[in-house]
Order: sequence, then structure tokens, then C-alpha cells
Amino acid sequence: MAASPGGRPPDLPPTARAEALTAERWEADVLALPRLYEGSDDKRPVLALVTAGGVILHLEVGDIGASEPSDLVQRLEDALASGAGLLGEWPATVAIRNAEVADLIRPYLEARGCGVTVASPLPGLDPTARLLIGDLVDEDLWPPIAAPFMWAGWGLPEEQVSELFSACAAFHRAAPWRWMDDAPPVFVEWSDGSDPWLVAVLGAAGMSEGLAVYSDPSDYYEGTLSADEQEMPFQAIQGWILNLAYASRHELPRPMQREVARAGWEVAAADAYPVLMPFFTPGGGLSRELARRLAAVLRALTSFADEYGSRIREESSPFRWDCDGLVLWYEGEVSEGPPLQDLPPHLKEIEEKLESGELQTMAEIQAWVGERTEGYNATPQAELSGLSPAQAHALLGGDWKGGGPLRLAEDLALGQLVGAPMLTNARILLQSAIERDGLPTTKAGNLRRVVVTEMLERMTWPDGYAERVRDMNKAINEDDVWGLHILRVVLGVAGLLRRRKGQFRVTRESRKLAGEQRAGSLLAHLFRAYFHDFNLAYGDRDAAAPGLQAVVPLLLWRIGAEARDWVDPEALAEKVLPDSLRNDPEDPPMVSDWGVTRCKRRVVEPLVGFGLLEERVVSPSTVKWWKRRVEVRVAPLFDHLLKFSWD
Repeated sequence: MAASPGGRPPDLPPTARAEALTAERWEADVLALPRLYEGSDDKRPVLALVTAGGVILHLEVGDIGASEPSDLVQRLEDALASGAGLLGEWPATVAIRNAEVADLIRPYLEARGCGVTVASPLPGLDPTARLLIGDLVDEDLWPPIAAPFMWAGWGLPEEQVSELFSACAAFHRAAPWRWMDDAPPVFVEWSDGSDPWLVAVLGAAGMSEGLAVYSDPSDYYEGTLSADEQEMPFQAIQGWILNLAYASRHELPRPMQREVARAGWEVAAADAYPVLMPFFTPGGGLSRELARRLAAVLRALTSFADEYGSRIREESSPFRWDCDGLVLWYEGEVSEGPPLQDLPPHLKEIEEKLESGELQTMAEIQAWVGERTEGYNATPQAELSGLSPAQAHALLGGDWKGGGPLRLAEDLALGQLVGAPMLTNARILLQSAIERDGLPTTKAGNLRRVVVTEMLERMTWPDGYAERVRDMNKAINEDDVWGLHILRVVLGVAGLLRRRKGQFRVTRESRKLAGEQRAGSLLAHLFRAYFHDFNLAYGDRDAAAPGLQAVVPLLLWRIGAEARDWVDPEALAEKVLPDSLRNDPEDPPMVSDWGVTRCKRRVVEPLVGFGLLEERVVSPSTVKWWKRRVEVRVAPLFDHLLKFSWD
């Protein structure tokens, strides 16, 4: 579809408009483009694209001269606003590829009633972008690669480019590919707790010298082709990839040749000018932070190669190399593993069998290990509350809609839903929006005070909650009634409430679910939206901790097993939370088991609001309401709504 001068496509045909309006989410990105036209040498071309399902809502090609995630936000905001103007409404959710960009644009979208999710790949946008870029360059080029004619096109300070050139030159002179292959890779741990990098040193066996950096190790181990998408390469990339190669001077664009000569940046040889190729970094850019970390890795690998040299090939033990701000691990180790005697029994048995020499051929080894692995995967484990590893894997991989062991009952009668204030309040808000043909909003995208005051009166709240809100606020805004705010956001994520022309209006799906006879379906829909689609971290504004949300199905299973009797909510969270999630890199270093508190706030307490756990006050507090002691246990609705089946 051709873009208009402002980037907005022409008016949509009725069928395309209908498809866009029913799309569960929009997808938006700013993608790198190869040089397509005569433009500024010190900038690089990009494509701003917004899609809803298979429909293009915004398409614009332009130049950009910076690489910071914050520099992309305005382009994305303009692109999304263009799409909203085309359809006349904002979506329930917008998917953004990069987490940092998503965090920066979140306030803008939440003010318009939109949720934000981070996803890569983008299944609706990426195939469309691939076709568009292929048409532009007359070649099937994917992923898109930025190739500015000058280093100035990255928008980096000249002194930082100089430091990066020096690090690239030293790395080339050290030539670590003389002793290191691209496999096994090098793991990079950062002292500030940032996500580790996986680095492959290139150049062994006659390959082109350089480096490949992966932000997500799975992109290295699983490759860039997924098993069922061989015809669509690079569609399965989860993070970003950065390739460093070297080229001769005459292979560079003439503006870059002049730029390097004028600046006097260091190169190792006439054929060792550094060339960077980022894949799926924000806007195809090279941010200051990414350039700083890349230079640090290059310096660390240089000193590592200088120290160990040929010993790398001669010694079988892993190498660990500490540098300023990072640690390198070679031979695949990221951190010190448990000593051999601490291995789990099933792994110890396999290791001892292999060392015994009883297995003579590879076929015998594979058959024996396969048999033991299959048995282990099928064996129930106490730490999984009676599930086998295979069952737990299936549970975590389900889609909550019939694909996988977790199923939500859709046919519960209203009489079975007693004690679910989340459902009761959702029905009140939706019914009010239906009766009034919309609820008025503020400019910030929240419910107006008159509606907030009414909902505070009509809705079901914990004992004393409404009184506390009135005591603490002279004028009550939506975010002063946090439970109402979360409910309104979740209804948006669920596609049941949308902001349009200064009002929150119900959708067609809302009208289907608003009646008493569909209350069970509404509860199931809300439950999926809250625990599966809504960002649980938004509720408490704490660290994201996406690992916690990813294991919610397993937590539900374990809660069902561990909370049959009254139990303290925090003690319950401690019982069901996997050890690996007790702390997060963003947690304060002086606090331990912060994940337990997070699990209590994001999973256990919301289950009370959904009526799946019932609560009783053990020790009330007359001083501070939050100091009261409560206990929870599984309510009948838990077993009515949640069904687990491994057939």
C-alpha cells in the first residue's frame, strides 16, 4: 500500500477496515533500510510501520540521524497517532519489539487506554515489512540492515567512535580467531546485572574475521531459522544481533573514507576498517550504550587472547577472564556450576554410566541416555507438586485457550461466581458504559472524577477501602482508586473497553459478554487477559520480572495443591515460587527473596480478587490497615474455573 505524504495510507477499504478494527493488537516498529535514494550522508533511512492484523495503518520512509531508543519514540508516537486517526480509535494493546523502547512509549499509550507488550518477532508486521522492503530494493532482503554512508549516521559522539575504532584495531591485531572458533561461544556477564551477551569470535578456518554478538542466546543456539519457517529466514529472532566485520578502505563509501581520514581514527591495517551490521536493534541503530559495551567486550577479548594465546586450544578446562565491568566465560560456562557430588541423582547416574565404559557404541549411549531421559521427564516430582517435567513443560507452553493442559471453564452460571469482585466490578463498569453509550474521559485518558466517584460507591471493595480513599483525597481521580484503574486497563487489554472520541466505549465483544447468562465466559476472558496478556508488573510498578509471569500456569497448579487449608499469603508464595525466581537483577542487593513478595502481590492477591482464593482476617489492625494479618485458601471457584488435563 502506498503511503501518503504524511505517512498515513489512503482511506481503508471496508473489508480492511473491519479486519483492523477486530485485530487484538497493533504492532509498531521503526526498521532500518538500505540506502534507497539520495539523502544526507550523515543520516540513515528508516521505515516507520504500524499494522493491525494484516492491515497497514501507517507507512513512512525517512532519514534519522541518531540511535538512542528515545529518538525513536516520537516517530512511533506519530505513527500510532496516524493509525488511530485512520481508524477513529486506539487499540487495546500495542506490541513493540524492543523492551527499552516499549518502556519509553508506555506512558504515552497508557494515557490513551492502550496496553503495551514486548514481542519479537512481530508476526503481523514482519512479513509485511519484508515484502515492502523487498519491493523497494528489488531483492528479498531480511532482516533489514542499516548501512549509513558515514559513521555520523549512527549519531555517536566522535570521541566514542574513536574509542570504538581503537578497540576494533586492537582486537584485529590480537587475532583471537587463531585460537578460538565461533563454537563454543563466549559468554559475557556484566557487573551491573544487565542481561548477558553471547559472543561468537569469527575468522577461524578461513572465515571472515570479526565478531557476532547475540542479546538472546537462543538466537545463537537455535539459529535464525525456526523448524517450521524455513522459507522465512530470520523470522524467529528473539533479540538483536550485532555483526562486526572488517573491510578494505576502497570497499567503504567515499563519504566514510573521507570521514575516517579526517578524524584520524585508528585502524589496524588497510584492509581492517571496521564495519558494523546491526539486526533488530532499535531503528537499526547503534546507541551510545551499545557502542560502549561493544568496545568493552572487544578490549576484554583482546586481553584474554593476549594472556592465554595457544593455551586456549591446549587446555580443556573453562577459562574465566575478569575485566573492568564484565567477566568472560569461554567453553560455554556462564557461572560456576555445582560440584560433581551435588549433581541431581538422575544426572549423576548418567555421568557414572558413561564413565564406566559399559556402553561401547554411540548408538548404545544414545539409547541408554534417551531411555533415562524419557523416564526422568515422565516421573512426578515433589518440587513440581506432583507434576512430571514433561507435564510442567506442556503446562507452560499452552495458550490458555484449549491448546495445552490449562483450560478455563466458559459455561459457569452466575450463581457459581459468588465472591469474585473483579467480575462484579467489571460487569458494573461495562453495563454503565452500555447504558450511557460511553463513559467520559479526561485528556490524560482516564475516567472522569464523576464516574470514579460513582464507581467507588457502586463497586465491591475490601472492608474500609472506600473510606480510606475518601479520607486520603479531596478530589478523587482514577489512579487514586487503584483497583478501578487496574480494572479499566485490563478491560482495555481484554478488548472489552476502548477509548474513542473522548469516551470509553464497549466493544462488540463486550456486548456479547455483558449479560448474566455469559458471566462465566466474561470471567474466563478477564482471567486470561489479566494473567496472560496484561503486564503484571504494572500493578505494583516494581521490576518487570517477566519470568514470574511466564510461569503463572505452574504457580496456579501449585497453589491448587498447597492452599487447600488456610495459609499465610507470603508463606504460600514462598512454597510455590521456583528458586530461580526468588531474586531479579533489578532487585535491591540488600533484600533477599524479593521474588516471594512479588509473587504474593502479582499472583496470590489478585486470585483473591478473582474469587479463586478466599481470605479471612486473622489479626486486624486498628492502626494501619495494611498491617492486618490474613490467611487464604482455595475457594470452590478455583476448581470450577481452572481445569488441568494432560490427555
